[in-house]
Amino acid sequence: MPATDATGPDYFLNMQLLGNSLLKEGDLLVAGARYSETDNSDTISLLLNTRYPIKRHWRVNPRIRVDYRENTNGTTQWLVAPLFQMSYIWNKKTTFEFEAGAEIIELELLDGDIDETKTYFLYAGYRYDF
Repeated sequence: MPATDATGPDYFLNMQLLGNSLLKEGDLLVAGARYSETDNSDTISLLLNTRYPIKRHWRVNPRIRVDYRENTNGTTQWLVAPLFQMSYIWNKKTTFEFEAGAEIIELELLDGDIDETKTYFLYAGYRYDF
């Protein structure tokens, strides 16, 4: 197997703010930012993640992540990833979950053209903790 070229060091800086019970007992807010510098790109990421109890057994969890990347080849890329999750806690061990989300990537090429990719998903399932 041929050897791979060595890469330089990668640098990452992460920050998060957490808060709970801000609007209602049991809610959660996570706001975060990340900067990464690698051989291939520099990326800034922002994240907002919330969890909010609706009733005794119901929780909603909307979140969004936004990335901006500058690649060393001169291209730039935006990524937007919204997500919505809803949970029903049936008992201490069983939770039913529904999740819907998207990932939208917009890559600006060297000639100024835009290459856009959109991915959507739905997920439904349950979790049993034993």
